[in-house]
Amino acid sequence: MPCIGARYSARMSRRWIVGGILAVVVVGLALFGRPVYGRIAFGTVSPPPARIGYCSRRYYPSDPPRHLNLTEVQATLGQDEGRGPFQQIGVDAWGEQLFARVYDDATRQRFKNNLCTFEVFVRVRSDDYLPYGLSGGP
Repeated sequence: MPCIGARYSARMSRRWIVGGILAVVVVGLALFGRPVYGRIAFGTVSPPPARIGYCSRRYYPSDPPRHLNLTEVQATLGQDEGRGPFQQIGVDAWGEQLFARVYDDATRQRFKNNLCTFEVFVRVRSDDYLPYGLSGGP
């Protein structure tokens, strides 16, 4: 018959093993949960941002989110005078590239406001963009 100390020691060892496994699972979820979710839901490691701050304005995604290719983006933007080419304007916190057609300084002065653009696009894949519209107005 084993002694009481051996049973106590075996029970404590199991608790330490289970506790260690739980700790590894919690740390793993904290580190890899968001990237895995983003890859499954959006096809990219990071989910798209909830909002974008650019040029002292806030931009929010369309509801429901629309995925556009570059041809559809160009058709959406049209050829307004006073707007520059479709170009990268920055990156978000996760490193996703942000694109827009920005108004030039002369157009902003003519309309007497500091509006840079009405829409910002997040590039989630090589030819896949999510549009974000201006919140509020000029």
